Order: sequence, then C-alpha cells, then structure tokens
Amino acid sequence: MREKNQVVLPLDLGICIPEGDFVFKVAEICESLDYTELFNTYLRAWRKVNPITMFEILVFAYMNRKFSSRDIESLCKTDIRFIWLLNGEPCHSPDQHINLDTDTLEVAGQVVELRRHLHLMMNKCDGVVCSAKDGLHPTVFDLLAEDHRHQFLGGSLHLVGRLDIDTEGLLIFTTDGTLTHRLTSPKSHITKTYLVTLRDAVNPLQQKEISSKFLQGITIAPEGDDGEQLCQPAQLEWICENQCYLTITEGRYHQVKRMMAAVGNLVTALKRVSMGKLHLDPGLKSGGYRELSSEELALLG
Repeated sequence: MREKNQVVLPLDLGICIPEGDFVFKVAEICESLDYTELFNTYLRAWRKVNPITMFEILVFAYMNRKFSSRDIESLCKTDIRFIWLLNGEPCHSPDQHINLDTDTLEVAGQVVELRRHLHLMMNKCDGVVCSAKDGLHPTVFDLLAEDHRHQFLGGSLHLVGRLDIDTEGLLIFTTDGTLTHRLTSPKSHITKTYLVTLRDAVNPLQQKEISSKFLQGITIAPEGDDGEQLCQPAQLEWICENQCYLTITEGRYHQVKRMMAAVGNLVTALKRVSMGKLHLDPGLKSGGYRELSSEELALLG
C-alpha cells in the first residue's frame, strides 16, 4: 500500500519511492531493470496526464548516457538546489514542470537538450536495409550521425514503413508514434509514389492497357508469407517506354515488383519519390538525410 508522501512510478512494479529519495533511487531502479523499457513505458503512461518534470529529464539524461548511475548518485548526494539550473536559476524540486519550447536546463554544468520529437527525411541508397540491426548488411541507422541515435523525450527514433534493400528514395524517421500510425495505417490510404524502371519497353498501346488494369485493381501472385492479393486501384504515369511513376495506397511485400510481374514485366530499379504530399528533396544526395521543416511536417497531416 502506498504510504503518504510517496511517489509510484507509472509501471506495475510495486515500486514506491519516498519523495525525499525520489531522484536518488532512479539509478538503482534503472540498473535492476531493462532501463530502455522502463524509460519508454514511463513516458508513454506519464506524459498523457502530466507535464514534463525534472525527474523525467533526469531519467532521459541517464538513458542517453549523459550521466552514469555513479554520476546520478553523486548528484543526489549533493544539494540538488545548487545543481539544477532552470533558465539560469537554481531549481528546488524534481517535480518542477518544464516547458520544452521555452525553458533551458543545465544539470551539473551540462546543458540537457529539451526536445520531444525528431523527424528526418532520408534519400535511401541501394544496399542498406531498413532495420536497426542486421548481421549481413549495413542499415539505414548506420547512416545517421551519433546525435540522432539516442533517445528523445518523445521516444525512440524509428522508421515510418520500410523499403527493400535494393529500393532507393524517400524514407522517413520519427520519434512520434502517433504520426507513424497515421501514415502506415491501411485506413489512412496514404499514397506512395515510385519511379519504376522496367526491363522491357512498353509501347503506347500497352501502356494504356496496363494503366487501365492497374486502375481497376490487379491481382498479384503470392510471394513470401503474403498470398495472392487483389491490389487496390493504382495510378500509372508513363515517362517513356521503360519508365513510369506508380502511385499506390498499400504497402504489401514487394508490391510494385509483383504488380509489374503480373503484366509480364520486370522491375530493374525502384525509387520512392513521395509519401502523401511530401516529396523527396531533389537536392538530397543518395544516402543523405536532413530534418523535416515544419512546412514539410504539416504535409504529412
């Protein structure tokens, strides 16, 4: 049973921390548990009903290895009022609310970046896999600078959808799970447009026939764990005899390749050029990335 003047972490772990030792116990708890799971679960549950607090910032700093458990123990043994500087002034309480948009925070002389979310656009190159780890191939996360690989207050940086190892083009990273769900949910019908290069030339009459079939919805053969499927209507825009833009609203396994195979052709190169209203920056080199602007983020809804 929770005693008076105790704080319960928003996890069903039976952990009650006396308020006087609130910060001091963080290192011990994080060492005894899977600290990444603790951090993410804590934020998901707590942020829904509470502003960001000094305690949350300390856990965040620990998770990103800004401070070791020994550092935290040292901080807690010292008068905390002279360690935490909020907007240049000593802060007296770990329960102090933090405004991520306007406040600045220093802990033991180190500035702690107060940032909830990060959103990146990458021009994925051929030969890298859309995974955090892979034993055989380099991953898209290997292309990111170290500053972008740590935890953010909004959560872990992750991919919005995936591209095959040999597919290039627009790839989005975000820490915002709500945005990811909105963009990847089948109910959202977010369009994805690909530049497709084909093995066999397609004459104008054939182009018209294929375009009509795709608009009606074409059946693709089973592949991998995905069985035979009737695709949603898709739109083709032909550039020349062996290149076209294909716009789809689904994301089935090898879908574009299977669609072209269904009309007797073979995809030799594939590049995603847009997702919804967001277009790949033409100035972004292969394998390069940058942050999305506020205007670009708004295009994603």
